[in-house]
Amino acid sequence: MPFRFAPAVALALWLAAGKTKADTTTSAAEDARVTEAKKILADYQAGAPRNHRVLHVVYFCPGDRTPAPDYQARLERVLGDISQFYSEQVRHYDLPFDGIPLDKDAAGHVIIHLVQGTRQAGEYSEARSFGQIRQDVRKVLAGAGIGLQTNGVLVFTRLGNYDGTNTSHNSPYAGSGNARSGFCQLFDSEVLDTRFLQNTNQWLNDRQYHRISLGSYNSIFIGGSAHELGHLFGLPHNAGTADDLKGRGHALMGDGNRHYREGLHGDGKGSYITLAHALRLVCNALFSHVDKGLD
Repeated sequence: MPFRFAPAVALALWLAAGKTKADTTTSAAEDARVTEAKKILADYQAGAPRNHRVLHVVYFCPGDRTPAPDYQARLERVLGDISQFYSEQVRHYDLPFDGIPLDKDAAGHVIIHLVQGTRQAGEYSEARSFGQIRQDVRKVLAGAGIGLQTNGVLVFTRLGNYDGTNTSHNSPYAGSGNARSGFCQLFDSEVLDTRFLQNTNQWLNDRQYHRISLGSYNSIFIGGSAHELGHLFGLPHNAGTADDLKGRGHALMGDGNRHYREGLHGDGKGSYITLAHALRLVCNALFSHVDKGLD
């Protein structure tokens, strides 16, 4: 999908072009460019009406399954941590960012819309089921007045498989979006939890990653959730420089999805969001709270 907010693209390219050696701080030249970028954005958005956009969360179950144990609390922890990560990364450049605005109820809990599919779990596949699940989600959300063309929607599917030792999934795992809307699908499992990020004592046999610690498993798949959310927010794939790798780690929208919070269970530097992508995020209507330029 095209990224429809032209100022975001222009600023991102301008700042990326001026980027020099990376480390854990920002350079004086980079700071000057960010200061100018903030002024451009403030002038562009001045006087524009504020929107009340939120990210909507859905839990999709195949016809023969119910949600995984403790899904509400676990996914609130996962989404809360991803929101904090995005805030840390964007604010690293001294850009304004208040986290991911999740749809919440009066008690402050994330509203998770439940959708029951018509097929059995074994009938879904990563390669072929994205469209069918999207259609089922669209119908349920339409009843709640939420349209896919004008909102951001994150779907966790109950297509993660865990038998106490072995893990796998047959869920679509992808996302796309722009400054107006986005949609992505991920999977949930009872072992997906930020509380396990430091766990190096319990081991899993994963179909894709083979023998892996519970901490590394959560780095990969919570990081994968953060990565696909990036696509929902309109971020394309990218990669950092060799200096970035030494100073800050792996770009989230490159291979950083496999290194999320890895410092909690190993010696890696983890993942980070590049300056160009931080600029695109602060221009996204979900985070700027301004719809100007979308029509």
